[in-house]
Amino acid sequence: SNLLRLILNAHSQIAIPHPPHIMRYLAHLQGSYGDLDNDHNMRSLVRDILSLIAAHIFPWDVPLDPDALVANAPQRSTFGAVAAIYEVVRQQQAAARWGNKSTFMVHFTEDVLQVYPEAKFIFLIRDPRDVAVSARKSVFSPCHPWLSATLWNKQQSLGLHLCETLPKTTIHQLRYEDLLENPEKTVSALCDFLNEEWEPSMLQFFDGGEAQKSPSLSESWANTGKPVLKNNTRKFLKALSPAEILLVESTCRAPMVALGYELTTDPADHKSPS
Repeated sequence: SNLLRLILNAHSQIAIPHPPHIMRYLAHLQGSYGDLDNDHNMRSLVRDILSLIAAHIFPWDVPLDPDALVANAPQRSTFGAVAAIYEVVRQQQAAARWGNKSTFMVHFTEDVLQVYPEAKFIFLIRDPRDVAVSARKSVFSPCHPWLSATLWNKQQSLGLHLCETLPKTTIHQLRYEDLLENPEKTVSALCDFLNEEWEPSMLQFFDGGEAQKSPSLSESWANTGKPVLKNNTRKFLKALSPAEILLVESTCRAPMVALGYELTTDPADHKSPS
């Protein structure tokens, strides 16, 4: 998702800052702030969001004034505050639109559509076995493959449901493997979906300041300062044990099959993981 964010952020009309995952951490706490039509309550929520942004590992160089955000929020809600914040980012970058690459936004599409009925969603998918490899090496989630597989299964099942229920003009399915294999074709098709002109500079994202900054902040972003790595797939064949592959495939079988990922294990061996 970070690769795709950098590619889109390199477009002259699109601004997508690194996400502090505001909705994930604060949306479920919205009720604790009281009636958000009250400016004091809304300001308390906004200030907590700004504290989250300030504490995030990837700093934003964007001036954000709490009072202005309260005044300009298109809705008195957590996502309304998010919208006001991202509008400031968009204006600072002189872009026509903004995006949010937080993978957790798959849970908040209704919140988005209430504020932006014409919003567009990108359903980015990746082989769950490679996700398990990547997640285990990440400094953010050095977790067992079962945990990443369980999360993948939940989010991809939700994404597939959205693909079935939302208009085709609203949601676009994009495979990470296709992005690596043929980046120009894949990104060009994405631009068509977004009604934006394809810009060749998008694939020169690694020359940008954000792409160069990421590796210095975390080893998990070491590849963001490089061109698209075409062969960065099917790493699970060497990095996961047969038992771990079986565990991931048994956990994720239904959405894997629906999304076109071939199983390497026998479904007859897929039992409930212990």
